[in-house]
Amino acid sequence: MVPWIFADLRWIIGAYTRANLQLDPDDVQMVIGGMHETSLFYNTDPVNSYEFFPPKDDGKPRPAPFLERTLRVNLFPRALALPDGKVFMIANNQTIIYDVETNVETRLPDIPNGVRVTNPFDGTATLLPLRPPLYVPEVLVCGGSNSSDSVPSEQLSSQDPASDQCSRLVLTPEGIKRGWTVEHMPIGRMMSEMVLMPDGRVLIISGGATGYAAVGSVADAISGNSNADHPVFRPLLYTPNAPIGQRFDDKSIPETDIPRLYHSVVTLTPHGNIFIAGSNPNANLNFTVHFRSEFRAEYLNPPYMTVARPSLRNVPKSIPFNHTFTVPIDIPTNLKGRDIQGQHLLALPHGSVYLRTYAQWL
Repeated sequence: MVPWIFADLRWIIGAYTRANLQLDPDDVQMVIGGMHETSLFYNTDPVNSYEFFPPKDDGKPRPAPFLERTLRVNLFPRALALPDGKVFMIANNQTIIYDVETNVETRLPDIPNGVRVTNPFDGTATLLPLRPPLYVPEVLVCGGSNSSDSVPSEQLSSQDPASDQCSRLVLTPEGIKRGWTVEHMPIGRMMSEMVLMPDGRVLIISGGATGYAAVGSVADAISGNSNADHPVFRPLLYTPNAPIGQRFDDKSIPETDIPRLYHSVVTLTPHGNIFIAGSNPNANLNFTVHFRSEFRAEYLNPPYMTVARPSLRNVPKSIPFNHTFTVPIDIPTNLKGRDIQGQHLLALPHGSVYLRTYAQWL
């Protein structure tokens, strides 16, 4: 294993792996932004640059005007790999497409209505399923906060409502010209997570209905620790292809009774169900406060877990790099004419779930 040492000290970063749909052998690990030293709330000691592995630019950090513009709410910037190898990025309420090879930023429309979605005003974002033959990318961004990033943290409240806004943008010249399409969830969410599910829907889960990320920095932090309150216990399903006004479903999946706030995480498992863990809105382990350090984990079984599912045949035990291969799939009759998803699974906290996905019509 080749060791990798950052040129800059970084804390609370964004990251992504580039590998386009053509299986580009030049996979690139990209580290985005962060701060030199931890701070209680805003990014007050920023590292406004990118680094790469394998190294680019002789290992020197690459300055990032995008991160300069988005201070002070630009920690854990969201980065989504696009089919052409470029990167869609979100920080604060601003968005860009970044070309890693040419070091060119293309500014996109801001997220509408002043909604900010990166730490400590955490919303969540995902690329919607990519569909052949064109694999047109479209991004969905939900939650966050309408609060101003110029307000000192001690003047903010754990009772400030989170944003219920969801915004979609098609990442083509025509879609960018049209701008964002705005929808509204049944309830606002701060620090929620998104998971792309095998049936083409998006699961929005966890988080709080009020407050902010980080710990012990707003005027009325709960038990002196949690900057957020009113955990959202009921998951939400989002159907991208349904008509506007009919896309949100908060009835089909049962709610939990475990608060999942700061430092919680969720991922899709290889079996297709949902694994949920964590929550610790405290400076250290603490089991005596209102929102305790949470060691319990849960599995959630979406409705599709109870029906017949596709099965694979003749799966190779090993696959040489850069080789093509074929795996036959047996499709049950109940799934004819439906979508399935192929996904690369990884989960990170702070709404930074990384899932590269495509959809195939059966």
